[in-house]
Amino acid sequence: MSLKDYLKRRSEITDEPMRIDPQLLGRALASPQRRGAALLFDLTIWFITAVSIILLITLLGLYIAYPAIYQTVINTITKASDEQGKSVDYTEVTIEVVRLFASKNPKAISPELKRALESDDEAELKALLDDYTLLFSINFGSDKKSEIDYQAKKITAMPDLFFGGLNFVLNLGGVFLFYFTFFTWILKGRTPGKWLFGIRVVRLDGRPIGLWDAFGRAGGYSASLSTLGLGFLEAIWHPNRQTVHDRISGTVVIRGR
Repeated sequence: MSLKDYLKRRSEITDEPMRIDPQLLGRALASPQRRGAALLFDLTIWFITAVSIILLITLLGLYIAYPAIYQTVINTITKASDEQGKSVDYTEVTIEVVRLFASKNPKAISPELKRALESDDEAELKALLDDYTLLFSINFGSDKKSEIDYQAKKITAMPDLFFGGLNFVLNLGGVFLFYFTFFTWILKGRTPGKWLFGIRVVRLDGRPIGLWDAFGRAGGYSASLSTLGLGFLEAIWHPNRQTVHDRISGTVVIRGR
C-alpha cells in the first residue's frame, strides 16, 4: 500500500471493505458440515479448558488471599478431616466470609451481624451463624453474585466476593474469547477443530489474520448466536458460506490447512 493510499483510508470512501483477493477466487469453501463438526470439537475443548482454568484460578486465589477459606473448600471437596481427626469448624470460616461481605458489601449485613462484627464478639457471631449453610459456587457464565439469604439461612460465596472486578475473567465467556482469539491468530486462521477437519479462516482481502481480526471474529460469535442461531446457519445458503461473524470480520472459511 502506497503512502497516498494509506492517507486516503478513513478520509474518503474506498473499495477496501469489499475488495476480494483475486487469488481466493475459485478456492473451495468449507462445507457447513465440516464447519459444524470443527465448531463442536472446539466447543468441547473450550468447555473442558474453561472449567479447569476457572477452578484452578479460583483455588489458587483463595490459597493466596484466603487460606482458611481455601482449606475449607478443599475439605468440603475431599470430605477430609484435620490432622487431629476432628472435623473443621465451618462456623469459623463462615464468620470470615461474613467479614468479607461486611467489607465489600456492607448493605448485605443485617443489623444483628453488624453489631457483632463491630464489637468483635466472636461468641455472638458463632451463635448467629451456627445454623447457616455456607455454599461455595463458581460462576460459569451466569450473572449470579454472592449473597446472604437470611430467610433460608444460607450464604453463597462466589468469585465476585473474593476477586471483585477481576471476576470477569472467571467465566466461560472470557475463556471463549481467549480460546478463539488466540488460536485463530497464532495458528493463522485455524483453531484445533478447524485444523483437525482441514479448514481455515482467511481474510477476503488476502491479508494475514491479525490479533485484532481474530478478536473481532471471536466476538462476532455472539452476533451469530443472538439471531437465534440463524447467524451460524447462514453458512448454508450464503453464496460464500459466510456467517454473521464472517461478515463482521470480513472473512471466509476455506478448505485446506
